[in-house]
Amino acid sequence: MSKVLYHEPIAAGLFNGDFSSGVGPFAAWQSQLLNRKDVALLLVERMRVEYEAMPTRLRKPYGRKEVEP
Repeated sequence: MSKVLYHEPIAAGLFNGDFSSGVGPFAAWQSQLLNRKDVALLLVERMRVEYEAMPTRLRKPYGRKEVEP
């Protein structure tokens, strides 16, 4: 089963260096849950591997409307 990363977390700054997932009950861990470059790169690498493992017929190439403003 493929996993999808929706636009809401990206818009909230998921890949930004100062992003922290320490909210709500995890607020006490906010400083420990800050993004680091190595963690963000690990996430991107995992997304790439999962995309490549997805059956080809389920992959959707980027179209012109997704690439150009």
